[in-house]
Amino acid sequence: MAGGARAALALALLLGLLRPSAGWTDGGALYFSRAQDGLRVSLFGPALPLTPGISDLTVMVQDARDLQPILDARVVLVLSEGARSQSLRVRLTHREAADKLLYAGGITLARPGRWTANLQVAAGARKLEGSFSLIVVPGASFTQVWPYFALVVLVIFLFGWNQWLSHRQRVGPSHSIA
Repeated sequence: MAGGARAALALALLLGLLRPSAGWTDGGALYFSRAQDGLRVSLFGPALPLTPGISDLTVMVQDARDLQPILDARVVLVLSEGARSQSLRVRLTHREAADKLLYAGGITLARPGRWTANLQVAAGARKLEGSFSLIVVPGASFTQVWPYFALVVLVIFLFGWNQWLSHRQRVGPSHSIA
């Protein structure tokens, strides 16, 4: 490989490692954040785009003045899909959260589409309510991800073939006496 080609390959690898989406983070996304009536509320969830299935959501409720966590709030998330009259109501609690400063709960998004989320938070006399949209895209099917599985099988096959060829060279061709 020429020196210029090596430098180009090294630069491409370096840029691939430095791009923001390749960072080693928890993979979460901020869906909603608002300050109102003395409260600061932030809702976090899995990285976008969402796909049908179970998703874990967490909410941080803080005092808007000093940003101290509020641990006695009532947090409810109401989800409705498009024009459908049915809605999904989920109460987020400390019990479901790994970090006890957060309120958490699981939601099940049954199908792709535009979902409207209404977050309701009450802490004593202070209340905050806000709506936002969630776009749920169809999940990846096997026809979309099969090349990744094929690549793994190909690498294993090539490794085995390499080992067989190197063993054959060390031993030498087999001679049979007929």
